[in-house]
Amino acid sequence: MGQLDDKLILVVDDEAPLLRLMLRQLTRRGVRCIGAPSGNAALAALDRHEVDVVVSDIRMPDGTGVDLLRGLGRRAKRPIAIVVTGFSDESAEQLVALGARAVLPKPMRVDELIATIAQHVAGAANAGGASGMA
Repeated sequence: MGQLDDKLILVVDDEAPLLRLMLRQLTRRGVRCIGAPSGNAALAALDRHEVDVVVSDIRMPDGTGVDLLRGLGRRAKRPIAIVVTGFSDESAEQLVALGARAVLPKPMRVDELIATIAQHVAGAANAGGASGMA
């Protein structure tokens, strides 16, 4: 996987079958990943793990993707945030303003997701930090 070899990806989605599928497909492609079923569970996972990239759905009970983006913005080490959504009350521009590096339509191909993650990891490395943000 190259530049993703030492990275940990946190995938956040309240649809359990979709979350399991994404984790399985990422793992099969050599990506280290963990999952969380909500924004609040993701914030708790960030307290336990050194996560480099968060891939999150927007519409979820118990802490939405917007709540998660706001929570990421308050962290000393902010992971790269990528939003995956089928529909949202927020525009892509609003999500980027909240800290999302990319907004991908749902459903999407896992190879597209991996390419997006790799692009933003490389961009962060070129900016001089693990996440490119402080």
